[in-house]
Amino acid sequence: DVAWAFDMMHAKVEGGLSWPTEFALARDRLAVVQFKNYIWENNLPKSVSLSSGVVNKESVDVLKKIGYAGPCLIHNEYLKGDIRQPDFLENVIKASKDDLVTLQNWWK
Repeated sequence: DVAWAFDMMHAKVEGGLSWPTEFALARDRLAVVQFKNYIWENNLPKSVSLSSGVVNKESVDVLKKIGYAGPCLIHNEYLKGDIRQPDFLENVIKASKDDLVTLQNWWK
C-alpha cells in the first residue's frame, strides 16, 4: 500500500491558490496530515506558530468535508535555539500545547 503524508504548510507555500487541487489528488490515500504554519517575509516563507500564519481553519474544514478521521501531526519548526539551554524543553512543551489548542479549536 501507498499513502500520503499531506503537509498543509508546504501545500500552500508551493501550491499557492491551487493547494485544494493538490489535496483532491491525495485525499483518497491520506495516511496523516501535517500541520505547521508560516508567513511571508521578504518573499520567503517563515515558520510561525500554528495560530499566527496562513494555514488556518479552512484547512480543517476541507478535512472535515471528506470525513477525515486519521492522525494529525503538529510541527513547531518555528522554535529556534539550543536544546542544551535550560528553558528550551519547556518552550517546546508550551508551544506544542498552544499549537494543539489552536488545532483543536479549528476542529470545533
